[in-house]
Amino acid sequence: QTTTSTSPPKNRDPQSPINIMATQRLWRSLRDAAKHKPMTGIPEGSPRAELPANLESLESPLGQQWKEQARTEDKLIASVQRQEHPAFCGIAAAATVAASADGAITEQIRFSEAFDL
Repeated sequence: QTTTSTSPPKNRDPQSPINIMATQRLWRSLRDAAKHKPMTGIPEGSPRAELPANLESLESPLGQQWKEQARTEDKLIASVQRQEHPAFCGIAAAATVAASADGAITEQIRFSEAFDL
């Protein structure tokens, strides 16, 4: 008795037509999600989510002590962005890193513009 796989073969070549099309579909989806979903800004002074009990805030005295003892990237910490949309967790993280590197991407809703596809 033989079994057949229903999953397509994995092509690891980033320049293959299949991977190029998949990348284009991903960026189109991100662009369209941002374009068609009404976005609202986060109101100034809105409350921050509570940290779980097993985590320590960087703003607490203990968090500040750890920061002094650690190697930190102040530009990265200063660039941290709040997630603007429920589906933008990865985009918020990527926009934070990009903003700390060169400041090119500062708005999450315009994230896909950095990838001129």
